[in-house]
Amino acid sequence: MVRIYLDGKGHTRLSFFDNMLSQIARHSSFNLLVHVDSDLHVDEDYTINDTALALGASLLEAVGDKRGIKR
Repeated sequence: MVRIYLDGKGHTRLSFFDNMLSQIARHSSFNLLVHVDSDLHVDEDYTINDTALALGASLLEAVGDKRGIKR
């Protein structure tokens, strides 16, 4: 599950991947809430990839056709 708050202040509320996701939130001024269930003992790469795909899909849904976005 990924929730993006486009009018945020750049905060995250998670411990998993906090450094990576904190940088995304801070530099984009989005607030992120990410919940990840994973088998880390099997392979961490799948968790990272799946999180990135979910984040990208959520961002695409949040911004839509990107008209009027100026950053």
